[in-house]
Amino acid sequence: MQNKIFPATNDVVFKKIFGDINNKEIIKDFLSSILNIPEEEYDLLKIENPFLNVEDSTNEKLGILDVKLSTKNRKIIDIEIQVARMKYMRERVLFYLSKMTLDQIGAGEDYGKIQKVISIIIASDHILVKENEKQHNRYLFCNQERDSIFSDKMEIDVLDLMKKTDLSKDNPNLAKWVNFFNAKTEKQLEEVHNMQNSAIKQATEIVMKVNQDDELRVKAEQRENAIRAYKSEIEGSRQEGIKQGIEQGIEQGKQSEKIEIAKSLLGSGMDINFIAKHTGLLIEEIEQLK
Repeated sequence: MQNKIFPATNDVVFKKIFGDINNKEIIKDFLSSILNIPEEEYDLLKIENPFLNVEDSTNEKLGILDVKLSTKNRKIIDIEIQVARMKYMRERVLFYLSKMTLDQIGAGEDYGKIQKVISIIIASDHILVKENEKQHNRYLFCNQERDSIFSDKMEIDVLDLMKKTDLSKDNPNLAKWVNFFNAKTEKQLEEVHNMQNSAIKQATEIVMKVNQDDELRVKAEQRENAIRAYKSEIEGSRQEGIKQGIEQGIEQGKQSEKIEIAKSLLGSGMDINFIAKHTGLLIEEIEQLK
């Protein structure tokens, strides 16, 4: 049996890799594989939410972990790992993009200050973009009919790790990153480490160190337990909602059947009191059926 590890999609591991500016070369390599912006943009990378604290992992919003970065020309990039399905996910991404845009200017300041904002969503345990089979989907504001871009100041990049599409021909480096994020055993991680990519090799070494650190492993396990509990609660609520919906549907069906019987009896000239007694409907309800 292969030894399981806490993968890069675990919040604690993800923070150790992408939440530390000392890993700038790793972050640059991943960004350059998924974004279409000049590499020199990454020369002055800065983490805009520097208080990413592994110790606080179990207290954060479940299903959401993001690292916010700014580039040389103040482009803002938000990298988010999604480990659980979120309700209204697409609406939430739009809200975050809008907020990142709004936060760039103060009252009375010129709109020209606004720089590009990018949201990178890495969906690890579910498929976010079901409209096609592509692992990587990029979205911009554009004219669908004319194939022209209205603005490139907002961009959404979705990486669906569960899709089986092979990126190796179109984007071989991104394909290696997908393999890295999907490595969930020591053997898989070792295979990724042997790839000819120094940044990913460094990233795999960080994953190995976290998995060898007893204290960090406890925190990673706590985080996974919390997420499992969250998913179980969501599923329980969903099943309860389905049950209530079925029960409500049955009751509505019974009521509809009673009404149809009452209508038929009224049409036959039956007394309202007789109909009420045998259908369970109120006299007032039967009166409204006339």
